[in-house]
Amino acid sequence: MKRIKYEVIKPLIYSKELMDSYSTNSVAGGSLIGKTVLITGATGGIGISLTKRFIAEKCNVLLIGRDNKKLDDLKNELEKSGTGSIIKVLELDLTDLNCGNILTQFIENESLMIDVLINNAGVFTEIDRKRRFRVVTEEQFNTVFDANYIGTKITSKAVADYMVRNKISGTIINISSICAIQRKFQYTPYGISKSAVIKLTEDMRDEYPFLNIKCIAPGSVATRMGDLGEGSNISKKLGVLNRVALPEEIATLAAFLSSDIGREISNGALLASACEVL
Repeated sequence: MKRIKYEVIKPLIYSKELMDSYSTNSVAGGSLIGKTVLITGATGGIGISLTKRFIAEKCNVLLIGRDNKKLDDLKNELEKSGTGSIIKVLELDLTDLNCGNILTQFIENESLMIDVLINNAGVFTEIDRKRRFRVVTEEQFNTVFDANYIGTKITSKAVADYMVRNKISGTIINISSICAIQRKFQYTPYGISKSAVIKLTEDMRDEYPFLNIKCIAPGSVATRMGDLGEGSNISKKLGVLNRVALPEEIATLAAFLSSDIGREISNGALLASACEVL
């Protein structure tokens, strides 16, 4: 008779103190000071952490999202903390095929100099969570694919062309997902769209060889998308950490890859996960 093995994992609460502990010291050696960073999906879990990390690196930020109130609330919260950074916001639907022109026009009207683009916007639906690909409707598939891939492609192209025109040796980082690599998610709209993001990154490296273009594929992260948030127990039997990743850790990696040192890393999608790829 097999014995049942019990294993106790101590709770680790995702607290403000834990967030702040990952948002202090610079990871860019000062090389990002004064640069302007454009972040899409800025009001989500990873988006907010990206914003705070780049502000900690003394960057200015342009925050993009689909909800103007959330953008304004985030901007007001950051400005009250006395960051000293210039913070601009733009409400923009990245599934709009004209979003690239709208974004470029805004950048030029505001006389901005975009040094870094983080393509973080994306959606993950119940269809993806349940991995029920055979019942996905065309509309459901397009909703996810357009948000995760088409929007990323249009934004990347618009900003890359802008950087080339303005002779900026800038950085573009696309956020993919472990779901693009794990077999059990590769047939979901989310997994397919995030696989396309990895391929887009590879193609853009060939098209824009003088830009720093990279891709991060996070695993389980403590965000609303992962049904976790501040106050949640993030302990989980995952790899050596026995917990899910923090959005602050993903943001720290993005900042490092945007730095002078991080530019030297030139391999494919960087898997940021304690999960085993199956």
